[in-house]
Amino acid sequence: MTNLPADLCAYGNCPGTDLQGADLQGFDLRGCDLSSANLRGANLSGANLSSANLSGADLSGADLRRVDLNNANLCHANLSDTNLTGADLINANLSNASLYRTDLQRANLERADLNHAFLIEAQLLGTRLRRAKLNSAQLTCARLDGARLRGTDLSHADLQAVSLNRANLTFATLHQANLQGARLIGADMRGINLSNAQLANADLSGALLVAANLQGANLQNAKLFRANLSDAILEGCNLDDAKLSRAYLSGANLKNTTLNRAEMTEVILLRACLQGAELCHALLNRAYLNEADLSGATLNDANLSSANLTRVNLQGAHVIATRFEGSLGIDERLRDDLSQRGAIVMLIPRYLYPAILGQTELETLCQINEAKDNITRRYDDLNEALQAFRRIIEFVKVAVQDHPKLALTDPCQFDQEHESFRELIDVEQENIFAHLETVHNGELQQWLLDQYPQELDAVHNNIQQLSWLTYAFHELWISLLDWIDGEGYNSDLPEE
Repeated sequence: MTNLPADLCAYGNCPGTDLQGADLQGFDLRGCDLSSANLRGANLSGANLSSANLSGADLSGADLRRVDLNNANLCHANLSDTNLTGADLINANLSNASLYRTDLQRANLERADLNHAFLIEAQLLGTRLRRAKLNSAQLTCARLDGARLRGTDLSHADLQAVSLNRANLTFATLHQANLQGARLIGADMRGINLSNAQLANADLSGALLVAANLQGANLQNAKLFRANLSDAILEGCNLDDAKLSRAYLSGANLKNTTLNRAEMTEVILLRACLQGAELCHALLNRAYLNEADLSGATLNDANLSSANLTRVNLQGAHVIATRFEGSLGIDERLRDDLSQRGAIVMLIPRYLYPAILGQTELETLCQINEAKDNITRRYDDLNEALQAFRRIIEFVKVAVQDHPKLALTDPCQFDQEHESFRELIDVEQENIFAHLETVHNGELQQWLLDQYPQELDAVHNNIQQLSWLTYAFHELWISLLDWIDGEGYNSDLPEE
């Protein structure tokens, strides 16, 4: 057993002491003053250092597994190469601390102060950082996959090449953060503040960014494949060369955004605002732009072939060499207007006059299969939204059942809402496919022009409604967690 200094044993006061390599496993050192102490390579696993003063201490290479450092002062401490897996650091002060290559997997750092901390190459997989402060922290190449960062402040933080796959960043603040080359695949970033952030070359494929604030952010060459950016603020963003195929941007604000050369095949821009946006050479084939506002936008050399432009606003838009081949929602008046402005317009290529062109059964079958394929993909997206709604319902139900202090209405009533949606999806999809199987050549063109856009619009409205229901339930979930924090109710609710 290590012989502790007399002052530490008697008074818990021993700043600057030398305990290098000491075996302090399981020791009770609550409230001790070990400021500027040398604890390099020491074994403190399982020790209780809550409220201890370790400011300026050297803990590099120490074993701090499962240690209790709640409310401890570790400002300016050296924790490089330290093992802190499973440690408790709630409300700990780690400002300006060095945590280079530190292992913090599954540690609890909720409400901890990590402002200006050095966390380069740190391991934070599954770490809890809810409401932690990491303003101007250095996290280059750190791994935070599956970490919980709800409400965390990462403003001005350096997160270049960081891995945040499937992390929970809901309502986090990353104003002017540097996330160049970061990986955020499948991350939950609903309500996040990424204003003026650097996200060039970042991978946000499948990320949830509903109601996110990305105003002025740099997303050049970023990957946003199938990302959900519904109702997000992207005003003034740089999305040049970005990959947005099959992304959801319903109701998004893209005013004055640059999307030059962006890949936006089958992107959903239902009622989105793209006033003054630049989309030169952008690929928008089969995009869904129903009721979108493209007034004053620059679409020169863009490809909108087979896009849905029902009730779209193209007033004052620049459309030189813009391709509108087979685009839905363009009547003869709009076609003539676009053609006069230099656009390339063909309403239904090859199939416009089937009686004259002799449309074959094979051509009709190809059109039907293309429509079915497009609808199937949309319904896949709708089913994913439904599954997300189901998951959040279950989380809230468990909270209400397991925590009797929560005086809330039983959310089981939403099961019926979920079931109604599921039945509606099945019936609508079955009816559309049945209709396509029986439609005749002469009716197909009219159906594609009139009925098809309405069917797609109904699907997207359902997706938007489900997204907002899920968002509302998520807000309730956050309220439950906040209430438990405020009441001191000991509980471990899931945050997924």
